[in-house]
Amino acid sequence: MSLQGGLLIHDTLLFNQEEFQLHLRMIRSCWRGWRLVLFLDRAPSHRAYESIGLAHELGIALRWLPVACPKLNPMDHLWRHIKGDVLANISYPSLDEGVEEVYRYLHDLGRSGWMRKAGLFSETFWLREYGPGSSRMAGGEEPLNE
Repeated sequence: MSLQGGLLIHDTLLFNQEEFQLHLRMIRSCWRGWRLVLFLDRAPSHRAYESIGLAHELGIALRWLPVACPKLNPMDHLWRHIKGDVLANISYPSLDEGVEEVYRYLHDLGRSGWMRKAGLFSETFWLREYGPGSSRMAGGEEPLNE
């Protein structure tokens, strides 16, 4: 398992399948030549046939996290820290100013900081089971717990 990934922020007013498909294209353009596997929740935009087809076309493997298991989703861990460290008990004059504060927070944390806050360095991080040499990754095309 590579812990050399990056953070791609896709700022949008709404999140639908078209925006998710744009996000997939952005991911592929940022990580050309990489073998990419995205672990996703089951949001309708992620599960749309067009989104799944585009991911396949772009060479991005999709894996589905079990329903109602936020503890397995590193983004949920990171978001919990953002809410607690940046957004809690502060009233920003505008949504844009709150978003700017989140961007500043992530920038100041740096790569190892946001990866740590997301739980990726934890000894109990579940994805370690799927690291190099793991029999669970052999073949690797089956979604998690459909």
